[in-house]
Amino acid sequence: MYASPGLSFAGASVLIRSGAAVLRCPDSVEVALTETERRLIVVLCASAGSVVSRAELVKYLRGPGASPASRSVDQYIRRLRATLAAHGAAPELLRTVHGRGWVLLSA
Repeated sequence: MYASPGLSFAGASVLIRSGAAVLRCPDSVEVALTETERRLIVVLCASAGSVVSRAELVKYLRGPGASPASRSVDQYIRRLRATLAAHGAAPELLRTVHGRGWVLLSA
């Protein structure tokens, strides 16, 4: 499953080029996304404005048998925020909701 070329958030947009996902940042820089990063963006955008729990993200990213205690999601969130911040987007739109998960806010 690939995101539609119109998927956008925090001033950035996801593009599909030759089967690869690219994040076009507000400063027009394009950053290649891993499949996991692309999937993370898709689920957060699909749930924009609603909290997505760690368990939900781990299940979506790693499969139903994955441990919800996995901290890998934190690393993907951190990298996504750093990429956004480095290229003129608003990383604060991707918020941590303590004890619950993450929420992608509208600009």
